[in-house]
Amino acid sequence: MHRSNFIANHSNPTNPLNMKTRIILLTFALSVCSVWPADVTGVWKAQFDTQRGRQKYTFTLQQDGTKVTGNASAEVNGAKRESELREGKMEGDTVSFVEPLNIQGNDLRITYFGKVSGNEIKFTRQVGDFATTEAVAKRESATAPAQPAPAANRVRIKAGKSEPVKDAEGNLWLADQGFEGGQTIERPDIQIANTKSPDLYRAERYSMDSFSWPVPNGKYAVKLHFAETFEGITGPGQRVFSYNVQGHEFKDFDVWVKAGGSLRAYVETVNVEATNGIIKVTFTPKVENPQINAIEIIPQATAEASAPAPAPAAKTVRIKAGKSEPVKDAEGNVWLADQGFEGGQTIERPDIQIANTKNPDLYRAERYSMDSFSWPVPNGKYVVKLHFAETFEGITGPGQRVFSYNVQGHEFKDFDVWVKAGGPLRAYVETVNVEAANGVIKVTFTPNVENPQINAIEILPQP
Repeated sequence: MHRSNFIANHSNPTNPLNMKTRIILLTFALSVCSVWPADVTGVWKAQFDTQRGRQKYTFTLQQDGTKVTGNASAEVNGAKRESELREGKMEGDTVSFVEPLNIQGNDLRITYFGKVSGNEIKFTRQVGDFATTEAVAKRESATAPAQPAPAANRVRIKAGKSEPVKDAEGNLWLADQGFEGGQTIERPDIQIANTKSPDLYRAERYSMDSFSWPVPNGKYAVKLHFAETFEGITGPGQRVFSYNVQGHEFKDFDVWVKAGGSLRAYVETVNVEATNGIIKVTFTPKVENPQINAIEIIPQATAEASAPAPAPAAKTVRIKAGKSEPVKDAEGNVWLADQGFEGGQTIERPDIQIANTKNPDLYRAERYSMDSFSWPVPNGKYVVKLHFAETFEGITGPGQRVFSYNVQGHEFKDFDVWVKAGGPLRAYVETVNVEAANGVIKVTFTPNVENPQINAIEILPQP
């Protein structure tokens, strides 16, 4: 159940081969001229007509290179089951995996082969040697949280950095987050012209597919910060890509041309409107990899302000791990859908009974095998509440799931949910008093036995 990491090398041309030639050679060497794999990461819904009736499936898939992991949740005639998928892989635009079942002591393999086309997969489902059915699975689209919109705040993201960065004006830029795909690299010693804040350009994310950030609906100025810092780029035309900011298309963008050479900062400002609770930027390669150094999202009422805005009032944040939709608890509080995590998978167990809580729905879904959770906040003191329950039927006693976690520097070693809660299917809440001094609250997780897991997180400003 643990993830594996796929590392893509940053392209560093050291010979005159053009980009097309290098891609052809790399593709041939790695996959004997196969096409690049599609991306199936996400939640997919499908229905299969079987001898037992219509089975409704939810596939939660995570793609890491050509490896595919995840789980399947099925419902037929009111009965539900969940399985961890095995042998998952991508070959070009074809995904395959196995759903293992055990029926009355007999092992059964259900094999899936699917053709991926955008947000659809045309599946062939083979049940052992008995039957074959076909169906189309559709990827679920993300939805904005169903709660009153907060006031719009300025957001600054420093691509390529694992820690926040402060610029020359004292503004805090959050660590790299919000991107889909790509890799990061730092060049800490380079000199950057045309800026008072060269540190913003000494790290970057490259080869990414997109960037997205939740915002209240409204008008914004989005500022994209670029500089050509890769020593392998020696002139114009050697890095060319397109990007789209909330529907505004920028084709054949050349950092070298726009900035007037290498090691020079260039900022593109785009006025946009958010109508679905999110701002999104997509990137499309042409020659070499897309790259970016930093992104700002500025509410238009303050877009022309030169001084940093006063820090917004701290607000309570509630995150329901493992759910794709917001959840309302018994007190009427809204918990946002799963977000803020780095890595891991999600699973739901909707019919289980949970003791020691008035809010059992908070514990019927979880995220597991994650690396970290982070959330931007105004600096100050907070209470962080971590919600746990052992709901996996494969854990039958203490010592079978043990992990450590760190909440803003507070270390919790060899944590055992079973021991803390007093058994399975029992809620346990860990409360930690912390202070945020760098604009973010972060929780990291380290496995020991089995995977780390969590059901929900609260961040409460201290009065």
